[in-house]
Amino acid sequence: MKIVALILALANPSLSYGQIKTAVAAVRAEQPPRAVNTFGGQYDIMDCGESDYTGGPPTRASEYAYIADKALIWQRDLPRIGYPRGVWAAPVARFESSGILIANSVDPKHFFDVWDDRIDASRKGLQNALLSYRKTHPHAAAIANGLGCGGGEVPVKLVTQPAATQVTIIPAFFYELCRVQKIDPNDTTRCAHWREVSGPIVEVSGNYRYVARWHDGTVKRGILDVESAADAGTITLRKP
Repeated sequence: MKIVALILALANPSLSYGQIKTAVAAVRAEQPPRAVNTFGGQYDIMDCGESDYTGGPPTRASEYAYIADKALIWQRDLPRIGYPRGVWAAPVARFESSGILIANSVDPKHFFDVWDDRIDASRKGLQNALLSYRKTHPHAAAIANGLGCGGGEVPVKLVTQPAATQVTIIPAFFYELCRVQKIDPNDTTRCAHWREVSGPIVEVSGNYRYVARWHDGTVKRGILDVESAADAGTITLRKP
């Protein structure tokens, strides 16, 4: 999936997978509840609702985030569609272990090339476990795999009323990651992933935090709900 660089790339090799997963979980937790991703009554384990975890060239941290996001989606969705933890916990853990091994052993530039070749076996293991369970538990949702994903970014027009002097944004993941690192995520200097929006159109994926400033010193902070704005194509930030 094409990623438009809106922020500086995250490059901190000291961050653990656990720290990254904590940040991703915080982003997921603050998003509005959503329906399970089903098509024609089937649950597709190839979920396409990813947030933006890169903001530039891939790094080990962004790879960890991609893996964690997939695992967290399954951990959230599968109990809701009739699959108990005992069915999916081990296959999901194996998926995470396989992904971490790839991330730790491959140059980030080639992560997704290797991922496509090697991770499918782990994902297939999860699919097989779910299909096997459903044979004797038909109440559980049907399982699909391989429907594929389109581009995740959407163009959004960002409007301020009245016109603000400055708007800065940060993907919600990086906001939470600064918190995990015990850096004030609202400090746009120390939390280094904030980016000023210089034009009216931004292409974004997932949710963002923003800070808008007006000439009289008024400051407004909040969340850009990109998914909700996708159809209208415009997000309006009004001065409080």
